[in-house]
Amino acid sequence: MTETIHKNKLQEDKVQVEIDALSRRLEKAQAETEQSILQIIRDTEATAKVLQTEAAKAHGEAKSHIKAQVDALREQYEKAAAQLRKVTAEKLREAAATLQKAG
Repeated sequence: MTETIHKNKLQEDKVQVEIDALSRRLEKAQAETEQSILQIIRDTEATAKVLQTEAAKAHGEAKSHIKAQVDALREQYEKAAAQLRKVTAEKLREAAATLQKAG
């Protein structure tokens, strides 16, 4: 009986080590994703400000062209942020599946 208890404890410890490793990987992935999103936001805002300043000085067709660039930039930002959120969600699902298998 004591041997069985010892084996169960070793198995529980092994599973806990795996859970801890997965948690660290997940936290790292989340932090990297957040940093990437923040960098995209900063870059997008900086570029948009430059383009909006140019648009304020421009007239007619040039102004329309610059506004279209700002719109395209914002759309690109939204796609990139959505992709990063998707990757993070996939990593969460993978971690959850691994934990279920281990549990």
